[in-house]
Amino acid sequence: MMKKGVFFVSNGYGEDSIAISIVQSIADKSPETSIYALPLVGAGKSYETVPCEIVGPRTVMPSGGVIPGNMPNLIKDAKSGLLSLTFKQLKIMSEISAKSFVTVAVGDIYPTILAALSVSSPTLMIATAKSNYVSPHNFFERFLMRWICSYVFARDEVTAENLRQSKVRALWVGNAMMDCLSPIGFDFNLTSDTSLIALFPGSRQTAFEDFPVILGAVELLDRDFEAPLSFACAIAPSIDLKELTNSLRPLGWTFAIGEELPGGRVDYLKKGNITIYLLKGAVGDILKECKLVIGQAGTANEQAVGLGKPVVTFDSYSQGKMGWYRMRQKCLLGDSISVVEKDSIKIAKEASNILTDRKLYEKMTKIGFERMGPSGGADKMADYILSFAPNDGI
Repeated sequence: MMKKGVFFVSNGYGEDSIAISIVQSIADKSPETSIYALPLVGAGKSYETVPCEIVGPRTVMPSGGVIPGNMPNLIKDAKSGLLSLTFKQLKIMSEISAKSFVTVAVGDIYPTILAALSVSSPTLMIATAKSNYVSPHNFFERFLMRWICSYVFARDEVTAENLRQSKVRALWVGNAMMDCLSPIGFDFNLTSDTSLIALFPGSRQTAFEDFPVILGAVELLDRDFEAPLSFACAIAPSIDLKELTNSLRPLGWTFAIGEELPGGRVDYLKKGNITIYLLKGAVGDILKECKLVIGQAGTANEQAVGLGKPVVTFDSYSQGKMGWYRMRQKCLLGDSISVVEKDSIKIAKEASNILTDRKLYEKMTKIGFERMGPSGGADKMADYILSFAPNDGI
């Protein structure tokens, strides 16, 4: 039986977002190709927006996928059935790869490890998690890439060159992360002197703890900043909006129902004279129009700096020091982001400083462009993936 499919395996909300931009490109180029997707972490709701079949169990673990360097999260996931879930995922990977002409692992080395254990088709890796700006891929990762991967698409050319020196078939064809930002056309009704501030609470359960801190900074900025500001918050599909807004009622915030939009939805969060747009499906619109981001996201923070928008962030887990996740993002993005303590006053002060210091703002913008690179990677990756299709037709 001729293999007719492309199989995507991804491990995180940001990784899902990267994958769907490539899925859409494949669907546009080759409508007859079957596309399957297995989200290893979370519900994988992003895949519902593109033409593909979502396969396997869709389970949200307590950690939200944040396990490296965090033993408590690993223990929580283990107690919630991580081992059983992994065996189920391996089984479905074996079944789907058997009818696919190529498997695409998107994320860190974990989905590639699972592919090595279960996949029968050629495997490509889109390595989103590591860069030589942070730390090189280690010996085990390079060994696995050489053994299992027909190609590895690196985050940047510096990393690709380092992998090639270890005889990994590594390429850099652009940053697919920057292809996930199609605006839906939302109008923020900004006046010429108003700056839009983007708020990204993140896609994991820590958003419920982090968002009140961000909103405290919003109140201070709204009170003290001299120029007019507007605020828009991107709500990830993995976050229960009702649960999130209910948790904010004791702080004086009220929720106002909005409307469905083409490709998204808008609601509102209000307190006093402050109104915050709550948007689903409109990250591209927010990033296009915003001046600065206060963000706890992974991928969205990186997309922001790639568009030249400075980011103020903090560590969800550590007080007074950076944990591994935020340290990794800081190393990756350099001075295009500012990491401060988990404190509303310090967040507001840093955001105000960046907005009013033109030289600092321009420096952060320049570094962001350099670290993230241009868009267009998704389309080029799609071409490589389709090159594995059988020569006599799919």
